[in-house]
Amino acid sequence: MKGLHSVAWWLMVIGSLNWLLIGLFNINVITRYLPSLATVAYILIGLSAVYALVGGKRASA
Repeated sequence: MKGLHSVAWWLMVIGSLNWLLIGLFNINVITRYLPSLATVAYILIGLSAVYALVGGKRASA
């Protein structure tokens, strides 16, 4: 479970930084480097956020 928490956390960080770059510079890193997998990447980032909101326990607990 600790591994799932880490993966979810990193996906949320990547998604958040992507949104920061979109807002500041109109650069979408995900579609630039993963054009054919962008939809999958966004789904995984969204699922990681849902996991963190609903069932994500702290890794240190």
